[in-house]
Amino acid sequence: MAVGDDGKRTHLRDFEYLKLYQFEKPKLASERKNNKENLELAENILAVRKADYAQGNMVLKIILRQRDLS
Repeated sequence: MAVGDDGKRTHLRDFEYLKLYQFEKPKLASERKNNKENLELAENILAVRKADYAQGNMVLKIILRQRDLS
């Protein structure tokens, strides 16, 4: 966490867009299968990202801001 200019804490978060889409109300078996496969794929990607983070392969981003005192 970093502290913003207004004194409030800001969270350093990254967002990874997977471009996996689901059908809102699947009617066909193929649509339900597609939804299930996409959900499993997204969960597997999340598990890999968590494992990488736990093993230290991914480095936390630390942003240090220096204010100009001029």
